Amino acid sequence: MPRDILVLHKSHHSFKGLAEGIARVIGSEHQIRQVDAEHFINKNHPLVEDGYLTVSTIASAKGYDAPIVFLLGADELATDTQGRASFYVGATRAKLLLYVSGVMQPVSGLLEEILLTSKALVTSPTVKVPPVAPLPATTQRTPLAHPTPTVAVNGNKRCRHCGSQRLHAQHGRFGYFFRCIDCTGNTPIDVTCPKCGEKGRIRKDGLKFYLECERSQFSAVIHINTPLDRLEG
Repeated sequence: MPRDILVLHKSHHSFKGLAEGIARVIGSEHQIRQVDAEHFINKNHPLVEDGYLTVSTIASAKGYDAPIVFLLGADELATDTQGRASFYVGATRAKLLLYVSGVMQPVSGLLEEILLTSKALVTSPTVKVPPVAPLPATTQRTPLAHPTPTVAVNGNKRCRHCGSQRLHAQHGRFGYFFRCIDCTGNTPIDVTCPKCGEKGRIRKDGLKFYLECERSQFSAVIHINTPLDRLEG
């Protein structure tokens, strides 16, 4: 579905006509939403929305993510700190698949580093991390205090679109939500405290997601993400 795809680039000036070309491919059932200096008003709308395929600058995509991301024009990204930060922002918008494209230049740049790194990750053997000796008991840090989790619930939530229980919690512009692995639809996460009825907040700890309420001191694991590579099939 077009809503599952996010097309990113550093500057829209290098991709004039891209939106029109994509529109011809996806047909009239879906619309193209451009977010850049010439279409800045579109930042008032969610970048990922049913019925739309978004073509956006990398900077405008902060806080969003999508199952599939096309990062175009990687050759335009410099090898300085700002260029690497822009690539990081663009690449980490992808939750399932990331496609990076660009034109190789005579002078080595960030795109060449990306290609070399990707080849190294594919061809190199698994890196073994040496064991780390634990700190002496007298110097170990005391974990930060959190309200004691009371209940772990992971099987009573379903996708509001297809009813599937294969959900992956993730963060978007408006907070945490569930992404359905089967239909890729979005389902809001209920943050109502079961003890006092007030609105709580979601706290992420690794793969675990806690619902916590400061007023009632309630805390419970409401979802545990399954690693994406184990959700296939």
